[in-house]
Amino acid sequence: MKRQRYYSYEPELEPLSKRLWRFVLLCGMIFATVAAVVATQRLSTDALGMVLGVLLGGSLLALPIGLVAWVVVQVKGTSRRNDPPAYTIPPIVIQSPPSRAALPEEGLSWDVPLPQQQRHPPRAWEVIGDD
Repeated sequence: MKRQRYYSYEPELEPLSKRLWRFVLLCGMIFATVAAVVATQRLSTDALGMVLGVLLGGSLLALPIGLVAWVVVQVKGTSRRNDPPAYTIPPIVIQSPPSRAALPEEGLSWDVPLPQQQRHPPRAWEVIGDD
């Protein structure tokens, strides 16, 4: 075992994420405890039984769903690890109208309205029911 040449007398701090997670967990436990005390004092026995039944039933339903989701993630993760990464870039197709210099003076231009717009007269709206 190597001997350390530099000694630090300052305590090493845990990472911020670990401390923050511990704080959030502590706040959640305090909230759950206070909520449980308030609920048991305010709710009747039947209402409290219904709330506990819904919570426990929901947790029992969430357990197999979480298990299936975990298995699916594990199976997909193992199949993707064996595939080589695809580094292909799809082709980029750019379409633009020809420049003005490429069009003849008397020929078609891009400013000409479509034939279907020329055939139909503009619509006229008649307001009814305005007395």
